[in-house]
Amino acid sequence: MGVAVNLTDAVTAKLNETTFGTATVVRQLVPKIKREDLTPQIKVALQGKVSVEQDRSNEFIQYTIGVGLSYPIASDSDLDDGLNMAEDIQDWICLKSNRQLTTADGTFCLVPPFEMDNLFDPDQVDEAGVMFAISNFNYRFYKNRT
Repeated sequence: MGVAVNLTDAVTAKLNETTFGTATVVRQLVPKIKREDLTPQIKVALQGKVSVEQDRSNEFIQYTIGVGLSYPIASDSDLDDGLNMAEDIQDWICLKSNRQLTTADGTFCLVPPFEMDNLFDPDQVDEAGVMFAISNFNYRFYKNRT
């Protein structure tokens, strides 16, 4: 498997080390937002990749991993619960003990900033009855090119 796939699998595994209510965690290449079985779902996907040269023989590669929460909404209190769960997910990933992930490719370090986006789309809530919030996390991997 590729480095990006291994990293998204590692983030998925890290999220599965704990529980967030009744939410299930899945890795998706192309995240789909829909009302599924009326339960929250945490989706992990690659959002982007940037390579930056450090010197002639070293570079770091930064992968942006999106962790989205698809939360079914039936009432206003569900919006509060969904937002609280999205913040809990972000807080848990950002714990100092969770900031390094090791895969077959090496060790990835979580670096700030962490951002939460798309917190509330009224059309999506009205049409599908689902709130979707995404947090983006940047993981750096240092690579020796020699």
